[in-house]
Amino acid sequence: MPEAHFEVEIKRKTHLFAIDTELANKLTEIAKSREISSEALINVWLKDKIQEQM
Repeated sequence: MPEAHFEVEIKRKTHLFAIDTELANKLTEIAKSREISSEALINVWLKDKIQEQM
């Protein structure tokens, strides 16, 4: 098999955080009602909260 050469540019990192099960369930419920993913909802909320702190 011939050797392959290629470059990979990683632009985004994913970080995982543990959250309480009850909190995750409520978050999922809210995200579904807004028809967005839980991940998207968390990111929006965290960005808003960080902006408030700056």
